[in-house]
Amino acid sequence: MAITKEQIWAAADDLDASGQKPTLAAVRKAVGGGSFTTIQDAMKDWKARQAAHAAPAREPAPGAVLERLSEVGAEIWALAKARGVTVAVNIDNRGHDDGYVRGDRDLLRRALVNLLGNAVKYGAPDSTVELTLQRENDGWAVSVRDHGEGIRQDLLPRLFQRFGRLPTAASRREAGIGLGLMIVKTVAERHGGRASVKSDSGEGTTFTLHLPALR
Repeated sequence: MAITKEQIWAAADDLDASGQKPTLAAVRKAVGGGSFTTIQDAMKDWKARQAAHAAPAREPAPGAVLERLSEVGAEIWALAKARGVTVAVNIDNRGHDDGYVRGDRDLLRRALVNLLGNAVKYGAPDSTVELTLQRENDGWAVSVRDHGEGIRQDLLPRLFQRFGRLPTAASRREAGIGLGLMIVKTVAERHGGRASVKSDSGEGTTFTLHLPALR
């Protein structure tokens, strides 16, 4: 099957967000092969897109998250259905106007793909994953909570490191190279925010993107 431009862009986004230079060879390896000419042509468009997105757009916070969630759909819902997992969305902006965040659409989408994908894979089967958007004092918090086995406190600092897979039963069940959460952390920082995690053994895990509001 031919590699699509969207797959090449996604691989370049992930490499770039994880601090690696998206060279032709690195992107080709990430997508599992393909024509150098095809990858080179797609990367020209990717670089042009990066230049255009150098200053992220001003977006309404609830709308931006819901739009990104709908775009994530095809990548997450099939896995969620297979595991019997329901994704519940809650937007809590009581006492506030809608508000805005400075958002790069593609990077926010990649962060949500990683957070929701991890919650579905590592959470308990036949459970609910909760996606919550709420106001904080200085911005917005986008949280993804699962009801899985949880993570010991002493292991939490390793989560946002490159290749930071943990020695848990859930982690051993799933394949991957562990770049996902580092990408989430980088996306948050590029938006002037941060990423955090709360968890404990047997209590599930909550990851949160903290994004500063624009006035």
